[in-house]
Amino acid sequence: PVVTSVTHDTNTAVFKLAPLPAGATVLADLFTALSEKGIVVDVISQSELTQGQQLAFSVPVEDIFQTRQVIEKKFSKADCWVMDHVSKVSIVGVGMRNHPGVAAKFFDVLAKHNISIHLVTTSEIKVSAIVEAILGLEPGQLSARTDDFCKHMHPADRERFKLLLNSIK
Repeated sequence: PVVTSVTHDTNTAVFKLAPLPAGATVLADLFTALSEKGIVVDVISQSELTQGQQLAFSVPVEDIFQTRQVIEKKFSKADCWVMDHVSKVSIVGVGMRNHPGVAAKFFDVLAKHNISIHLVTTSEIKVSAIVEAILGLEPGQLSARTDDFCKHMHPADRERFKLLLNSIK
């Protein structure tokens, strides 16, 4: 199978910072300080601005307060936004590295349901998107969307995905 699992994590918050001083040292210092507080950083997106850089990253919801403290201490002049009504949805599969179009299908399903995407991360075997927490519903509440999503999945993955999604509490 191309996609072997689908995950959904509602315990996600996103911090967006701009402008930050340019350079990798700034990032290293920030992520070192977060690490020293025991904060696990997941999705990271960075881009250059005409003056400095902007940064977005995700942390577990329970780490919002400590993360904000670190940011305020290090970057008091930067604008900081926190998004705490988001979820992370991911598709995973070793077969993805040899099958073009898997990410296109993933984003097509999200687009067809007008689900806003805030951050994306990819690897050879995984695509993750930080999306509106609309996906953070009770088990079974996504039945219509699940069926639509499953139309784009390998037939061998469909039942496993439905079972996994319905088990999320």
